[in-house]
Amino acid sequence: YAPTEGNESIADCLLCPDGFACPDVAMTELRAEHVCIAGFFCSSNSSTNDDSTTGGTIDIRDEQCPIGFYCPAGSHQPIPC
Repeated sequence: YAPTEGNESIADCLLCPDGFACPDVAMTELRAEHVCIAGFFCSSNSSTNDDSTTGGTIDIRDEQCPIGFYCPAGSHQPIPC
């Protein structure tokens, strides 16, 4: 993920922020469809892109929320119940 121009090396790339997934290479912006979906959490540098369960739409998820916790959309870690 690199939202700026003039990058010279891999060190100029940023990790995908908490609560988002960066499923594509050469991403330049984060959009609403990159927010981690409810029921899952996406920690820094998540890159999962699974469109198999949504009939072709991008479904951003990283790790499923565990038992005893809840994860609203945009979660970067599970929240205890």
